[in-house]
Amino acid sequence: MMDYIGLTDSKNFRERYLVPLLNAGKIEMTIPDKPNSKNQKYKKVNIGVESRAFNVQF
Repeated sequence: MMDYIGLTDSKNFRERYLVPLLNAGKIEMTIPDKPNSKNQKYKKVNIGVESRAFNVQF
């Protein structure tokens, strides 16, 4: 992800992007029991159809 958005400082990336996305529920860890694992990856959280239906404005 850092390469994609052009960042090189991992601390800055973690504080400004990764942690807020995790807290907002936009992404999730593939190994939540081991957040510092070298094999840790992140995946996008799919919003269900039911959740999207409540965001419709009339």
